[in-house]
Amino acid sequence: KYMSQFMAQYMQGQVAIARCKLYYLMSTDFQLPEPESIHATFQAEEGILGAYRKLQKYNPLLNAEEVFSEWPEYSTGLSEVNVEEMILDYSRLFSGPGHIIAPPYESVYRDPRGWVMGECAVEVRKIYEAAGLVISDSFKELPDHIAAELAFMAYLCDQERCACDSGDLAAAQSALKTQADF
Repeated sequence: KYMSQFMAQYMQGQVAIARCKLYYLMSTDFQLPEPESIHATFQAEEGILGAYRKLQKYNPLLNAEEVFSEWPEYSTGLSEVNVEEMILDYSRLFSGPGHIIAPPYESVYRDPRGWVMGECAVEVRKIYEAAGLVISDSFKELPDHIAAELAFMAYLCDQERCACDSGDLAAAQSALKTQADF
């Protein structure tokens, strides 16, 4: 019985690691591209495909090759990147000028008037603070920016992993519940 509990705890920790990597990498995708970080993001450890494959070990219904067949750059890394083009694409999609195609703020989608920095942003900030986190001064976005929310999910997954590693199943389950609630 002890061994099966240990294996379940180990597997939960491994899945938490893979989810952490995916959330972190996705959070960087929703930040303004910076030349020095672009290559590092795509070559980080195993990359997105590697993290997805790790999840696939624990859920055979996931098929990493099928999911990423359309995007080979996620498995091979980016050899050449046009940073200026990425910045223009980012601006067109997420920040303007003019009409913003995909506002990256949760408030826009949850506020009935579609306003930025609505109640949702205040709620999200309180959730971060309850977890003992403060948004860095270097992060020049609102608390409900998708990059911040994905980074928070990565943090929660890492908290779950740490709890699993230390054998604190109650803390691991608490981190998992916070992820689901968020």
